[in-house]
Amino acid sequence: MLFFKKKKKKKKEAEEGKEKKDQTKQRVPECTPANGEDTQAIEKTTLESEAELEELKSSVAERHQRVQKMAETVQHKIDSRQFKKKKEETEEEEEEEKQEQS
Repeated sequence: MLFFKKKKKKKKEAEEGKEKKDQTKQRVPECTPANGEDTQAIEKTTLESEAELEELKSSVAERHQRVQKMAETVQHKIDSRQFKKKKEETEEEEEEEKQEQS
């Protein structure tokens, strides 16, 4: 009797596993198209997506160039300010030395 219960239990588990597998298949659509129209639609959306991707890449490249240009401008301003400060300090030191010598 125990043997038959185990056999029924295994059969029931196998059926449940099959049902779960079938449900999973229903939820996940297959990637292969059923007819030529689907293929064309997929190709069209793929081409559109690729075009959008290229536009985004060019947009990002342009922004990157603008940011680099701004960074260079800021660095130039910082360098020029530092140069002016050093120049002023040097001039002040020279004036002090002249006054001390006099």
